[in-house]
Amino acid sequence: ICLEEACRALSQITKQLSIDVFSRELLAEALGYSNVYGGPGARKISALLQYGLLERRAGLYNPTRLATTLLHLPEGRDRYHALNQALRRPPLFRALLDQYEPQGRVPVQLAKILIRDHGITQKASTVAAEVFVRSARFADALTPEGLLRIPRDRDSREDPPQGDVGQRFEFLLSNNQVAKLWLPTKLTKADLDVVRRQIDFLEYQVTGGDSDHE
Repeated sequence: ICLEEACRALSQITKQLSIDVFSRELLAEALGYSNVYGGPGARKISALLQYGLLERRAGLYNPTRLATTLLHLPEGRDRYHALNQALRRPPLFRALLDQYEPQGRVPVQLAKILIRDHGITQKASTVAAEVFVRSARFADALTPEGLLRIPRDRDSREDPPQGDVGQRFEFLLSNNQVAKLWLPTKLTKADLDVVRRQIDFLEYQVTGGDSDHE
């Protein structure tokens, strides 16, 4: 389930249960399900664990510190920071964010990439991609246009650090668009390999993987 639905489920649990530690049976009952080991109830419990909103110890469950933070924070920067922490807890989501934050956007054909690179079945790939996108938008980490927002605690300045003039390039693209590229003054071969991989990724976005070369 997406992060927004997980937060609603967490709120429902805390309203139904006045205790801090509860069994799986009580947890499922608070969510409105009788089957605690299968079906949608089990999926919600699993998602709450994946997002780091519940933790399990000796067969019992309790809300995490992150969950308590989200329950009490109003809309604003601190809440979105906490939501970004939850968004990065599922290993798949963390891998996708680490991969695409340098490019600044999520590819349109994400479902195909999940099949190719992450072993998601074709049947589940569309749902998995949708859950990721909805979760990232809910955490204010993704715009409707597919652009990723760099977390506020990272350096997102467009200008180079003071004292390093660097190398700045501008390219005129189609439709009078302009691309700007800034690179540090000193580059290594490994740095160039990183840049080359980003160009390869952009080519994949444009061609959909149907390039003329291997």
